[in-house]
This record gives sequence, structure tokens and C-alpha cells, in this order.
Amino acid sequence: MATNITKKELENGRVELLVGGELLDADARLVAKLASEAIDNGALSVIIDVADVDLLDSDSAPILRDLERDPRISLRGIEIFLQYAVSEAERH
Repeated sequence: MATNITKKELENGRVELLVGGELLDADARLVAKLASEAIDNGALSVIIDVADVDLLDSDSAPILRDLERDPRISLRGIEIFLQYAVSEAERH
């Protein structure tokens, strides 16, 4: 499954990156680059929404963790992803 990344400009200088599909290493690096570019271009904050991510590999997880260390960047929807992962594991 491909990764989908959609950038939305919100009010009050906020940018939202909606991420869906498989989030692999190269995709996570692209999300990091887009978040950094948004901040460099004047965004006051960046929200990375990962609620629609189906797969998060072990290489991309640390990249997301490092992004969240920046107080201007926040992750949203990680709880939904974790709930989905647990449900899938229980089914198998």
C-alpha cells in the first residue's frame, strides 16, 4: 500500500500533514522534511496526523519520535493507529 501525505494550511499559522497507508523509513523522512520546511516557511506549528497509517516500521518510528521533540510539532492519531494494531494482532 502506498503512503499518502496531504498538506493542509490551517488558520493561525498552523499546518497539518495527514499521513495514511504504510509509513516506511523514506516516507517518515519525507514527513520530517515537509514539517521542517513548513516551520522554515513561517508555520507556527505543524500537526502530523497518523490516524490513517496502516503500517509503521521500526525505522520510521524513531523519526516520528524525534520530530515530536520539537515543541512546534505534534503527533495526532497515534492512539487510533495503536488500537488498530492491537485489534489486528488479536485477530491473528
